[in-house]
Amino acid sequence: MTKSEALAALRLIIKPGDTVYTVLRYAGVKVKHVSAFVVVDGKIQDITYQVAQAIDASLDADGAIQATLTTDIVRGLGEALRPGGEPLNHVRL
Repeated sequence: MTKSEALAALRLIIKPGDTVYTVLRYAGVKVKHVSAFVVVDGKIQDITYQVAQAIDASLDADGAIQATLTTDIVRGLGEALRPGGEPLNHVRL
């Protein structure tokens, strides 16, 4: 999936003001493994792969995004989806 395909897919399910949930697992002092989810029609949907593609992030062997701050992931996603637009809400689980 290309970056533009990931963004197109995410724009269909994430609307301005929606909440992106992140699950954080530590792999060391600075590196964390992050998964991203949204709730669509009452069901939890894993969007980790599409988010990684959209923000040019790398995935680890377990399919999680390697990052230092979950807020950077969600902020980057919001900016990639709608440059200068309304930020996404974020809940870290």
